[in-house]
Amino acid sequence: ITDAEQQIRPNKLGELLDKLIIRRQKGNYDFQHKLEEFRSEIDKLDAELIEILARRFDIIDDIGHYKLHNNITIYQAKRWTNILNDRMKNGEKHGINKEFLEKVLQMVHKESIVRQTKIYNQ
Repeated sequence: ITDAEQQIRPNKLGELLDKLIIRRQKGNYDFQHKLEEFRSEIDKLDAELIEILARRFDIIDDIGHYKLHNNITIYQAKRWTNILNDRMKNGEKHGINKEFLEKVLQMVHKESIVRQTKIYNQ
């Protein structure tokens, strides 16, 4: 027995089990082959995405060194606002979920600040 928050009563278990949908694999060779093609394309795109992020962070590091040598603050509010607005509009054109894209952009921006801060602290 675990704590009350993790317990389920027998009647609720029955309701839960009644709602479960058991799917049986129905794919034949053609189905599996096409699925593997899709997955292979995703793998290639993920590799490209990682490569692009690496190149972007290389440039961020260059910017960090440039800002340091020119005594400029790391965080540039106007630039960040412009980037966010521009990328959100672009994402909307491509049908990308706004909340998802904003989270991704914020994570990339946060990492950029972290990297530049390390450059300043060296």
